[in-house]
Amino acid sequence: MCHKTLANPLLLAALRCSVLLALILSLPVLAQQLSGEQQGKLNAVVSGLNQVKTNLKLAQDSAGPGTEVPQGSKAKLSRMRLDTAAVNMPQLKQWLAELPADAAAVKPVAAEFSATEQAIAALDARLSGESAALPAATPAATATAVRLSYQQEEVLKGAQYNLNEVEGYAAALTHLVGELKPQTDQMAIDYRQVQTGMNTIDTARLKAGFTRDDLDKLPADGQGVAQTAGGLKAALSEIDTAETYLKPLSVALSKSIDPANYPNLQADLKRLGELSSMYGNPQILQGDWPQAAAVLKEVPAAQAEAARIAQVYQSLIQQQTEAGRRFDGAGKYFQENLQAFQSAAEQEKQALPQQIRADLAEANHIADMAAADQNPLLFTGGVPQAIGNALDKLALYSVLDPAQAPALAKELRSTEASLQQREKSLGALIIQQNPLPPDRYTGADREKIIATAVDAWKGQQADFTLLASRIPSEAWNRETLWQYSNRAWSYVDRSKLQVQLIIADEDDESLAIIQPVNIWMDHQKGDTLIGTPLHSGDEALQPGSYLLRDKIR
Repeated sequence: MCHKTLANPLLLAALRCSVLLALILSLPVLAQQLSGEQQGKLNAVVSGLNQVKTNLKLAQDSAGPGTEVPQGSKAKLSRMRLDTAAVNMPQLKQWLAELPADAAAVKPVAAEFSATEQAIAALDARLSGESAALPAATPAATATAVRLSYQQEEVLKGAQYNLNEVEGYAAALTHLVGELKPQTDQMAIDYRQVQTGMNTIDTARLKAGFTRDDLDKLPADGQGVAQTAGGLKAALSEIDTAETYLKPLSVALSKSIDPANYPNLQADLKRLGELSSMYGNPQILQGDWPQAAAVLKEVPAAQAEAARIAQVYQSLIQQQTEAGRRFDGAGKYFQENLQAFQSAAEQEKQALPQQIRADLAEANHIADMAAADQNPLLFTGGVPQAIGNALDKLALYSVLDPAQAPALAKELRSTEASLQQREKSLGALIIQQNPLPPDRYTGADREKIIATAVDAWKGQQADFTLLASRIPSEAWNRETLWQYSNRAWSYVDRSKLQVQLIIADEDDESLAIIQPVNIWMDHQKGDTLIGTPLHSGDEALQPGSYLLRDKIR
């Protein structure tokens, strides 16, 4: 039986190990030479020495084979493990010193202790870069450290418990630095890993503070105090080394992902989204040809802008912050939309020449019918519509295939000239049958719109008589896009509506002239209105622009 009055925790643990003792001391008669208390101390020495040897083996493995002095993190890890192995050696030596050295059961344990002590000294000398001056192999010597009281031992236990945690944190930090430091692009390191390291440093220093507080309560020459203090010093040195690397990296990464350092973040994100929207509707290639031509002209600039934005916010995207994920998603969405739009545009490029020639053929056919049937209304309806479609499609084709478009433009001009000659031959009939333009717009801003058209026409003809004004469309037609000009982007958000001013013909009091004025509402400038006449004041007009004055109601 182990003696029940022993108070030291290591002794109490050892008393539970009678089976282990029986294995070590193979002859029962040898164990009987010691008292119960001495047997308990021997048990404690055997158990403690086994733990020391385990930690020493870990330290030797970290240092590697041979006699060369390990460097860097390998050296630090070996030192930390060696200090852990050596910390309990003074206590074990003290217990050995209290046992009869000539007892048969004590001699092999003392020899094992001496061999372990020499191995620790050898590795310590190697890690220090010194020649190993090994101590003589002697039985346990008399300890010089002051024995701690029960209360002091409890305080030391608390210090050693916290130290174990600090050493664990130090080892984790050394491992982290070993992973991160070799990476070529340090700014590509996940900032979360670095932040975890910084948090570990804070926790380790907190635990180190607890360890230091406990050590301050103990005599410096107390048994195990110096070894614990040495372990703390080694661990803190390892933590300091990790912090020297991690702290500036943490500052740099934090700065690179701080939205406050990107003053144009919201504006750039908004622009990227709107560029995506510009190319999000390939259907305009088959109906809204002017708008399709406008956005296709901006493709090179839009691609360059998307690349610029990706470069500026590369750190955010790479680190997958909230803003970075938004930029990443918006960039991919832009590329998907643009690719689909360009694919559809390539198909239209192949089809447009045939479509344009079909529109010209349609205009010629209608004009021939008008001349044959003496039906001038065809020149005010079908012919302008067919020619208008051809012009719009040609504008788009000129963007898609600038090399081939001039040939089609020449065909269109030739057709227009022919149509104008045929229209003139029916000029009188056309004028007689031209109807008063429809008037469909009823918006509250109608009078302001008409006033804007009148002011715009005054720039072409200072003195004129306004007989009537008509707005054929029921609503504004809105268009939005980004345009790149003079090395700067501008966002276009405007609506268009046409006003047709009915003006007295100064040369023929029986006639009136229809002068179209396009009104643009600029939504970027408080919905201001700008008028743009389609013709100049001295431009020769076709018969379709004239109207009998008595048709005005």
